[in-house]
Amino acid sequence: MGDPLRRPALRGAAERRPPGPRSGHRPAALVRPDGPVGRCPGRPAVGGRDGRGVRGAGLGDRAGTDRVGQVGPDSVARARRSAGRGAADGRRPGGRRRTGPGGRSSAGHRRGAGPRQQLPGVPTDPALPRPRRHDRAVAVATVTGPVIDLGELRHGPDADPLPRPPRANGRPLRCALVLLLVLATIASAAVPQPRRAAVTLPVSAGADVVVIDDLLVVIDAATDVQRPQRLATFRLPGGDPIWQASLPAGARYWGVAPLAGMLLATGYEIGPEGQGNLTVALDRATGAYRWQQPGSARRLADGNLLLHSGGDDEPQSLRAVDPCCGAVRWQLPDAADWINFRETGPGVDRVVLNQENGPTEVRDATTGAVLARADLRPPGGGTLGYVEVVNDLLLTIGGDPVTVTAYGLDRLDRRWSSTSGRVDFVGDCGPVLCLQTRLAGLRAVDLATGAERWRSDRWAWASPTGGRLLTSTLSTSDTTLQQFVVLDPLTGRVLAELGRWELVQFGLDGPLFGVRRHPDGGLLVAELDVRAGEARMLDVLPDATGECQAIVDQLRCRHVDGSFKLWQLPG
Repeated sequence: MGDPLRRPALRGAAERRPPGPRSGHRPAALVRPDGPVGRCPGRPAVGGRDGRGVRGAGLGDRAGTDRVGQVGPDSVARARRSAGRGAADGRRPGGRRRTGPGGRSSAGHRRGAGPRQQLPGVPTDPALPRPRRHDRAVAVATVTGPVIDLGELRHGPDADPLPRPPRANGRPLRCALVLLLVLATIASAAVPQPRRAAVTLPVSAGADVVVIDDLLVVIDAATDVQRPQRLATFRLPGGDPIWQASLPAGARYWGVAPLAGMLLATGYEIGPEGQGNLTVALDRATGAYRWQQPGSARRLADGNLLLHSGGDDEPQSLRAVDPCCGAVRWQLPDAADWINFRETGPGVDRVVLNQENGPTEVRDATTGAVLARADLRPPGGGTLGYVEVVNDLLLTIGGDPVTVTAYGLDRLDRRWSSTSGRVDFVGDCGPVLCLQTRLAGLRAVDLATGAERWRSDRWAWASPTGGRLLTSTLSTSDTTLQQFVVLDPLTGRVLAELGRWELVQFGLDGPLFGVRRHPDGGLLVAELDVRAGEARMLDVLPDATGECQAIVDQLRCRHVDGSFKLWQLPG
C-alpha cells in the first residue's frame, strides 16, 4: 500500500473507515455513512463562516492559498483548467483514466464503496489542485458528485527527540596519540639500541683499584717483595693518566685513602726488623713522596691522623700526627692489650684502652687526655671478656652465663646488665642495640634498659639506614649474594624485601647499589632504596663479570676480557 501522503486525495467515509484513535490523526470532521457532515464541537463550518467553501490542503505560505487550510481563487482556477484537460482525454482530475461509470475501474474497486450521493448546492465535479510532493495529507473526497470536506489530518506534536550523544571531542587526539605510540614502538624495535659506553681503565690483572672522587688509583700487583710496587693515578671519566710513583720496597700495599691533600697508602711490612702495618704519604696532585711511619691510619675528628700499630701478641701503640709532614702531636707506646675506637662523621673522637688484667681507660682522641678510668672486670675475678663501643655506650660481654653490661662512655658509669646467649658482635641498630651471633640470628635490646625488644633467627646482621634496618638472611652457602630485607627497628617487623644482591657500595647516608648476574649474561645493577623499600633497576652491563665498586653515578667492574671498565649509571 502506497504512502498516504502521496495519494492525490482521500476518499470519503463511504470508501474508507474513519481513522481510529491514533495519536496525531484526529480529523476535524467525519462523514457519516449516510452522508451528512459531522462537525467537531466549537469549530466553525468548513469553508468559511457559512460552511460552503472548499478546505485546502497546503500550508499558509504556499502559492495560491489565501490562508492556512483554505483554497483561494487562483488555486480553484488552476484546478478547473486541469480538470478540463482531464475530461477531454477521458481521465479523472487526478490523472487516472475513468473506465467505468463514476470514474472507477469497476463497481467493486474498493471494499465498502457505494453509490455516491449528490448534495444540494455542491458541484458534481469540482476541480481541485493536484497535490504536490511535499504537501500535507488533506482529508478531501474527490468524486464526480459533491465534495465532502473531512477536514485536515493534522499530526500531533512530535515526540521529544532523543538527546544527542555527546561529541567525543578528545577522540581524534586520543587516536592520534595511540598511532604515534605504535609508530614509536615499531621504530624503536626496528632500530638497534646502542650499547652503553664504557671507559677502559689501564689496570693489569691482580692490581688493586680504588676510585677517589675523580681519581682512579691503581696499585700494581706485588710479584716480589723486594721490588717496589707502582701506584698510578688517572683522571675520570676519560681515564687520562696523571702521575705514577714507586712505593717503598719491603711491603705489600693493599689500600689507599685521601686525607688533607695526601694519598695515604697502607701496606703490610715484611722485613728483618719485624712485621707490621706501614703508612706512606704521597702528594695527591703530583705523587711526590712526603713521609712514612709504622701503623695503619685513621682520620681524627680534628683533621689530624691517628696511627695505630701492634696487635696479636704485641702491645698496641697510638700516635697522632700532622698529615702534612708526619709530625707527632701525642703518642702512647705500648698503650694497651687492645684498643677500641668511636667513629663519628668527622672521624675518631674517643679511644678506649683495655688491659686484660687491669683497668679500662677512655681518652680524648684529639688530645690524648684521660676522660675516665675504671676496673670493669667481674667482681669475683676473671677476665674482662671483650669490649665494644656503640654510640655513647661501652659494653662488656663475657662470663658464664654470658652477660652484657653497659657503661656510659665518658664516665664509665654502669647503666644496665642482662644475661644473654652467645654474642659474637654488638652493633648499632638506631633506637635499639643489636646483639648478633654467627649462626643463631639477631636479638634487639632497649638502649636504656637492656630489655629485649624482639629476636629472630633469620637475620645475619643489621645496619640502620634512613630510620629503618637493612639486614640479610642467614646463609651457609659460600656466595657473595645476600637476600636483603628491610625491618622496623623497634618491632623487628618485615617492611620490605629487596631481593638477592651483592652490595657494591654501603653508605649510611648515601645510595646503596647492588649487582647480580643477569640470566642472559652480564650484570644487573639496581639501587637499593631502604626508605622506599624497593630495588630500582638501573642498568644491565652485558660484558661485566664482577669485582664492582660504585662511585656516586659510576660503576667500576671487571670486564670479560680481564680489564676494568667504568660504566656511567643512568641518572
